[in-house]
Amino acid sequence: MVPGSNPGGPTKKPSIGVQRTPREVIKLMVNLVFIEDDDVLTPGNAVVRTIYDPTAGTGGMLSVAAEHLAEHNPAARLTLHGQELNDESYAICKADMLIRGQAVENIVAGNTLSEDGFPKKTFDYMLAKAL
Repeated sequence: MVPGSNPGGPTKKPSIGVQRTPREVIKLMVNLVFIEDDDVLTPGNAVVRTIYDPTAGTGGMLSVAAEHLAEHNPAARLTLHGQELNDESYAICKADMLIRGQAVENIVAGNTLSEDGFPKKTFDYMLAKAL
């Protein structure tokens, strides 16, 4: 298949691409997000931070960020927030957050560009993969 081609043929609309980001890439992105924040990475330092993924998918990037921080500083708390357009991915992400003990209301459905799910909220970090 040629990149950017429509596998459904000329009469079908291309679907929204659901793509999986390799874990190695996510881990690199997470390392880059936290690398300058000495407070959050110092073991025993009980800081609270928020992170937002505007294209959350199933929540993989948020989960890796939480795992990374727990490994480096178990005393720190990372509150996860995300927004997802695809209903199935949104449901999986919410379920993952529920399993992790995160507030499921911090994961919202909708188009990030036209319908901001957190219009009055600010975050310490943002992590996203744009397509």
